[in-house]
Amino acid sequence: MIDVMKLYWKLYAEWFSNEQLLSGFNNPVKDYSTESTGKIIDIGCGQSSYLLDFLDSNFELFAIDTDEMQLNYLSDRVKESGYEANRLNYSSNEFSSENFKDTFFDAIIISNLLHFFTKPNASDFISQIKQHCKTGTLISIIVHSEEHLTSKNEITSKSYFKSFYTKSDLHNMFPKSEYEYLYYAEKEKLPDAYETEFLKHWINELLRGIYDNKQIQKEQEKYFKKSRINSLELLVRKR
Repeated sequence: MIDVMKLYWKLYAEWFSNEQLLSGFNNPVKDYSTESTGKIIDIGCGQSSYLLDFLDSNFELFAIDTDEMQLNYLSDRVKESGYEANRLNYSSNEFSSENFKDTFFDAIIISNLLHFFTKPNASDFISQIKQHCKTGTLISIIVHSEEHLTSKNEITSKSYFKSFYTKSDLHNMFPKSEYEYLYYAEKEKLPDAYETEFLKHWINELLRGIYDNKQIQKEQEKYFKKSRINSLELLVRKR
């Protein structure tokens, strides 16, 4: 993880409590699940609101993130919720690894991960995911859409985001002949007042000692001109 984002997630862990993360949180996996036990995995989980929302369930929960710092933050959040840290199974190995050989999941969550892959690599990754699906497995996807502001920039090997998606892209990865479509949404979001203050603080901490206050304010204003997030959300069930 680049240093800019390390600071972001450190401050995020300080600014946003579990209660704030789960307040009004939309969890379609919970809404559409027909099982009450089994295995749920969040790949690229970060400080997963999904897994926090499932702590009081009977599911066996798996948190996968190659950034151990994020897993540590998530572990702290689990304890903050009143559970032992080992309520989750943590792994910093890339998925799919030998750790999950012959393991099938009842739900697979891939939230805000695929836009860090090129589209061909994302398709290969989804092919690996399918090896861990059984009839009835739910797959939840959130990706940046082509309406996302930064998608107007040329994508290079050095770009933070490597791809942006359309509904057609998702249909190609999850053909309806193999998956039942349960939920689809195209969303646009701007930071609310509290998120705005958080982002200002992040930029201030990032640039403090490099720029003066006036320059930092200009950088904040520049950032907020491009702070809109456009995403696609999809939930499918394996036939």
